[in-house]
Amino acid sequence: METQNTHSDTMQPATDRRAAILLQSSIEGTDDRIIFAVDTNYCYLYFNSLHSKLMHLSYGAAAEQGANFLDCITQDNDRVKTKANLDLGLSGAVHTTVQEYGTTIRKYFETRYHPIFGDGNEILGVTVFSKNIDERLAADMALHGNDERFNAFMDASPVLAWVKDADGRYVYVNRAWENVCGFTCEEVIGKSHYDMFPFDLAERLRQSDLEVQITDTSSEVTEENFDIRGRHYCLDIFKFQFRTSSGQRLVGGIAIDITRRKEAETSLLASEEAVKKNNIQLEFALQAAHMTWWEMDVASGSVISSEARTRLLGYPPEQITQQSDFIALLHPDDSDRMVNAMKAHLNGSTEKYEAEYRVLSKMDGYKWCRDIGRIVKWDANGSPVTVTGIVIDITASKRKEEE
Repeated sequence: METQNTHSDTMQPATDRRAAILLQSSIEGTDDRIIFAVDTNYCYLYFNSLHSKLMHLSYGAAAEQGANFLDCITQDNDRVKTKANLDLGLSGAVHTTVQEYGTTIRKYFETRYHPIFGDGNEILGVTVFSKNIDERLAADMALHGNDERFNAFMDASPVLAWVKDADGRYVYVNRAWENVCGFTCEEVIGKSHYDMFPFDLAERLRQSDLEVQITDTSSEVTEENFDIRGRHYCLDIFKFQFRTSSGQRLVGGIAIDITRRKEAETSLLASEEAVKKNNIQLEFALQAAHMTWWEMDVASGSVISSEARTRLLGYPPEQITQQSDFIALLHPDDSDRMVNAMKAHLNGSTEKYEAEYRVLSKMDGYKWCRDIGRIVKWDANGSPVTVTGIVIDITASKRKEEE
């Protein structure tokens, strides 16, 4: 038994040395972790090489075993806050700080303080783990700056914008969305359509979200019945799926408020229908009065006219497209009179164009007509552009005169 005990006693120091070597290797193997320990009087119990190097660079001090750590810190403010942090650790508290240290070169460190307890649970000192985080803070600040620019950009946009997670819960909305829907970004985060909108509307919006998620394609829909807060909106909605750098799937959306455009289109359509109705009524009235209307482009001589003129003369519309086509149908004794009357009006000699003439119809020979017109459009130089007028069939009255 004595031999066995002697062997065991001989092995223990060797085991302890190996453990110490492994611990030392592990501590020194960290390229970016500063590690040191102090006793209750702030004197060094241990420090790794990175701590020693940093103390020399930051304060021009040499860390030595047993030396007072606080005495090595030559910057007064740094010494005060370091002592406060060590005292908190010596009180038994485990805590972490992010603070700036150094003299000419200031750097930020994330530091964790752990009390060292003895066998009787008494506090023997503090172990400190610290790491320079300048690069991380710079990245965070850049990201924060990007977030601020993004939010400022989106809040200035008149387009509604939002982002939702895979379960349909909002993670972001911009100011235009807030103004239309009546909820702030803080109020909607984590909520779904069903928490804010009428069920029918929420159901339509959710189904379109699911379509984008399932097909992984973008979509474009016009939501003509977006009724919220007592107001009616018509929105062009674009949705798309995207993934974050961590792989999280999100559904983004933008919407353009086209309510006014739709109202204008509806009003225009109503106006067009009203004009069309009025034109039909006018055609009936002109037909009953044996009248037709016409319009001539002065520069080209092209002519358009009502259907009644086609019926009056019996020729298809494509046969009379120019003023010259119509003049060719006039009675030889009347054509000069008609042409001279038009020229007199175009050159400003008369307030209106007016002429009586005979025109050859396709079925009934010559018909007497009374033609009255006026310039209705001029160009920037005051030259006539468009002349419009009416033609009255006076054949019956002329025949009565001849009788």
